[in-house]
Parts: sequence; structure tokens; C-alpha cells
Amino acid sequence: MEEDVVRLFEKQKKLCLSSVDLSKKGSIDSPIRDLVHDINEQPSYFTTSSCSGRVCIFEENKQGAVKKKGCQWLYTTHDRCSLADVVAAVQQSTGEAFFKFEPFVMHVQCRSLKDAQTMVSEPTKELLDTML
Repeated sequence: MEEDVVRLFEKQKKLCLSSVDLSKKGSIDSPIRDLVHDINEQPSYFTTSSCSGRVCIFEENKQGAVKKKGCQWLYTTHDRCSLADVVAAVQQSTGEAFFKFEPFVMHVQCRSLKDAQTMVSEPTKELLDTML
């Protein structure tokens, strides 16, 4: 049974890493690109989704609902933002502007429970540097 799990993991990893990036941005965020690459190079891990963190300013859609699809993005960055950029984005709004901060997140699939325990109990220096 363990061999089946390993084979399934390897198949999923190959499929995931060879697939097109379906995120709106379409690429890995530059602040965590090396970290994602290093994790994906490990035989027991691969990333399925990640975000280095971002600041977004958007306005609601025409129906008045605030949701990811149908809203107007006024500004988004994965880097530090300046007050001037934020003010300029808010001034573009024709209605209410919403400010959203999304922190760093990464989803990692692990070959086994033991590998998952290692991932959460022994963070790498690179991961810690990225989080700071």
C-alpha cells in the first residue's frame, strides 16, 4: 500500500509541476521564487499554491457584491506599497474602494506523514528569511 501512495505522489507531483500556472498573475511571486524552486526540487515535497503576500485595492462589482470575480482591481502588489500608489488607486474608484492585505501562504503536498511532520517542525533558513 505504501508503494501505491508513493507512486500516486510522484504522479501528482509530475502533473502539478508540468501544468500551466492557473493563477491570475500566471507566475510564482518573485520574493518566494527560490523557495518554491527549492521545495519542488526535493523528492518528498512539491508546492501546489503560493503567495508571497500582497496588498490589494479594489471596488465592488456592479451588483454590489464584494467577491474575487467581477470586482474591479485598482491596485495590487506583492511588494511594499507607497502612500502615493495607494492614494492614486483609491482616487480611481467610482464607488467604494476596499483595502485588503493577504499574508504569505504556501500549500505543500508531502509524500508521507513523516515528511509533513519534518516540513512543519524543521523550517529551513530560507523559509524563515522569506517570512521575515
